Amino acid sequence: MKLIILNSLEPMKQVLFMSNSRLFINYFQIRLTILISSTLILTSCNNDQFKTGYIDINVINKEYKLAQQYEERLKLLENESTNSLLKIEEQITDISKSIEAQQLKKTEIIQNDLKALYLLKLEFKTKKEASLKTISDSTLHYRSLLNEDINSKVFLFGKENNFKYVFNPAGSGSFMFADSSLNVTKQVVTYLNSK
Repeated sequence: MKLIILNSLEPMKQVLFMSNSRLFINYFQIRLTILISSTLILTSCNNDQFKTGYIDINVINKEYKLAQQYEERLKLLENESTNSLLKIEEQITDISKSIEAQQLKKTEIIQNDLKALYLLKLEFKTKKEASLKTISDSTLHYRSLLNEDINSKVFLFGKENNFKYVFNPAGSGSFMFADSSLNVTKQVVTYLNSK
């Protein structure tokens, strides 16, 4: 503890104000703690079983059949886009080699080859941008459909199995720790796949 020498009353008033503000804050902290404790006690006195669980959305996204189907559709879309772009890339490579051969022979470069190369590069760029947009839009669309489906079915699961709360801690910031005995992910996956 520091020794404070007071030559005037002003520093003394600041010290008293700081002490009073700490008491004021402590009073409200105590009051909040009592309120939360009494709420928890009243809730625990309820005769109904207070059933709580949590799900791991990452596991659901891997094991839920609908999520797997959406993932397969996205991979198919990506493969189709990639194959289409690879065909154009092969044509670009062939024409580029032809132009290089003409340069090595020091012959005049065929203008149609240059035009074709330019148009193919333009087509490649346009198709690549369109493919990326289609894949991005499809991913967002499927994710939205999947979230709606999971949320509605988890709601029904909780209702049918008398859960008061079913949490999703993965990335939601809801809580940092949960007893693993509360993990109902497997039951939810089974329920989702049965619907």
